[in-house]
Amino acid sequence: MQDTNASSWASRSTFFFAMIGATLGLGSIWRTSGVAAEQGGGTFWIVYALTLALIAVPLVLAEAVIGRTHKASVTAAIGDLAQRSQASPHWEILGLMCAIAAFGVGLGLLIISGWVLPYAIDLWNGKFAAISLMQVGDYFAAVLNDSEQALFGALTMLGLACVLLAAGVRRGIGAVAWLVVPAVFALAVLSLHHSFLVGDMMAAGDWLFAAESSSFGPKSAVLAVIQALATLCVGLGIAATLSAYSSDRLPLGRVMIGVGLFDIAFAIMVGVIVYPLILAQDVLPSTGPSLLFVSLPHAFGNSIQGDTMGFLFFAMVLLVLLGTIVGCLQVVIGVVGHRTGWGQGRSAAMVGVFGAVTLVVLSLVKLGDGDSDLWLALALIDRLIVLVLVPIIVLGLSILVGWRAHKYGLVRALDRETYTFIRIWIGLLRYLAPIAAVLVLVAGWWVY
Repeated sequence: MQDTNASSWASRSTFFFAMIGATLGLGSIWRTSGVAAEQGGGTFWIVYALTLALIAVPLVLAEAVIGRTHKASVTAAIGDLAQRSQASPHWEILGLMCAIAAFGVGLGLLIISGWVLPYAIDLWNGKFAAISLMQVGDYFAAVLNDSEQALFGALTMLGLACVLLAAGVRRGIGAVAWLVVPAVFALAVLSLHHSFLVGDMMAAGDWLFAAESSSFGPKSAVLAVIQALATLCVGLGIAATLSAYSSDRLPLGRVMIGVGLFDIAFAIMVGVIVYPLILAQDVLPSTGPSLLFVSLPHAFGNSIQGDTMGFLFFAMVLLVLLGTIVGCLQVVIGVVGHRTGWGQGRSAAMVGVFGAVTLVVLSLVKLGDGDSDLWLALALIDRLIVLVLVPIIVLGLSILVGWRAHKYGLVRALDRETYTFIRIWIGLLRYLAPIAAVLVLVAGWWVY
């Protein structure tokens, strides 16, 4: 992994913001709060928070420790850790799987950004004013079928991300971090204020947070694990890649805990923004794409100042997408740079070209009625990564870092944390993380 401009972050705050910007993710917007409400409300939130603290944070910290200790791409860092621990050199495949997962997630988010962009533009132009649910559904169907428009939006976002990445760590990724995180939280606060004014807060509070133990079951527990892993982008190599540029004096453990707290707070904030607006329109709450692309535009279009606030909300979504796309693509750029010896700029260009070609190919694949196959591609990418690649990577990380790695190097990477903290961390990696991985592998297809 080479960077022609800088070899480290400009400050600790920049690294912290970069981690937050890369891990906020679309799941916090269209999935976490809705799943929580459907799977037990307050009960799910408690289990989800515990799962994130006891499983996701230790795993993302393991990635960060690998990256900072070996100062290389995710493949090279894992390979170096295996070599120093006298383990098989084939462990480097684990890093390659991280890069594949990161590229897949980045590709999926690029496709979604191609759908979000027209919503933002048309909300600003007032095209959703007093619109019906059926009309929004027809609009979404038209967006899905317009592969050229989706491709243009995806390629635009890809080009922007690659230009920023080519600028290097400080001037590129660091600039994105300082743009995305403050802007996202400022827009979230504005949207929250709007929801307090025009939304049904009482109904949304009951729906989101009322503890319904009868609705919480084994399916809910598996969903909590899946959502916790997705919240921190575990298994994508983002933490390992970004931590490779971090200072040895950085308290990695506390940073990752802070990132987890920020991501939970954002997910809750989005739920409190979204569902009061929807419930105020007497619309049945939903999750996923139907929430973002149907229920929400309808709610904005039928509320006071909805066009302006809807535009700002979808602008926030685009910024969240940009942050995660940049994080995912940097993982791949690091691997390409390590394998080829190219610098950051040339590697970013190569990844950009490959991503663009992949997007064009996907947009040309058609279903029987002439519809674009992008939706099917997105669903397939999502399930393969979430239910297959990520749990396998989690299992590999827990074995390699928890059991095989020499502990001296791990302890040195966490020398800013207490010995008790390190012992608890290693214990969670050894015993709890593998159970979570197997649980998702076995039961994930049943619940997701």
